[in-house]
This record gives sequence, C-alpha cells and structure tokens, in this order.
Amino acid sequence: MWQVFENEALIGSVVLFESESDSFFSVRNEWQQDVGMIDATGRAWAFRPHSADAEWVGSGSIAVGAGQILEAAGEVALREVAIAGQ
Repeated sequence: MWQVFENEALIGSVVLFESESDSFFSVRNEWQQDVGMIDATGRAWAFRPHSADAEWVGSGSIAVGAGQILEAAGEVALREVAIAGQ
C-alpha cells in the first residue's frame, strides 16, 4: 500500500491486489473510497459517478496513473505504508 501525496498534501492511496493469474492497483481517495484502478500494463481507469463503465484516463507509471485518477494538478509522489504483520 502507498499513500498518494500532491505537493505534500495527502490526496489518496494505492493498494496492490495480486492473484496467481492477475494483478491490479486500486486507487482510493482520501476517504478510502475506491475511485479507480491501474491494470498490470499501466493503464489508468477512473470510476465516475453515475456511469456504468470506467473511463480510461491515461497510461504510465503507478504515480502518474494515481494522479490522473485523483485529478491532481501538481506533481504526485507515492510513499509506501508498512502493513502490520507483513
């Protein structure tokens, strides 16, 4: 898990989910609402209110994708969070 910062302000988090056959990153806003995902190839998808389908917002690194999904205006940085028991 990583916290997402824009200009030192916490704007969300990214959580990695893995299975034997697939992996993806869940992007959450500051209230831990699931607002998008980044697939294994780096494509970022935003979940928009009242829409049945996710919207492709770009491709690139996890930090770039998280920033696109969270609609960050400035530079985004990820900081890893230690998970208890791991």
